[in-house]
Amino acid sequence: MGYLLRAECNSCHWYHDTFSFGSGFANRKPKLPAINKATSAFIITDNEYDPALDYYHSPDMYKGEIEGFGIQHEFIRLNPEGNKCPGCGEYSMRFEVVGEWD
Repeated sequence: MGYLLRAECNSCHWYHDTFSFGSGFANRKPKLPAINKATSAFIITDNEYDPALDYYHSPDMYKGEIEGFGIQHEFIRLNPEGNKCPGCGEYSMRFEVVGEWD
């Protein structure tokens, strides 16, 4: 089961409402939040190894350490706080779980 998340920046108030993270029962390929390196656009992708993307589970996309399990799907963990904002570039974006999907 995957999670429905919401992202919001505390600095510039950029937000992305209700997107999927993880995978469902039928489709085991996980959906992952990332930033396009060329355009700084926030995207959700199921491509785990695209060199044109910076993935939010990568340590350079968040500040500090992930406390506990963070927001976890299998081996992929997101930090709920201190993520890089695609709007302002500050590490002030947070992910909030708003539901589950399958």
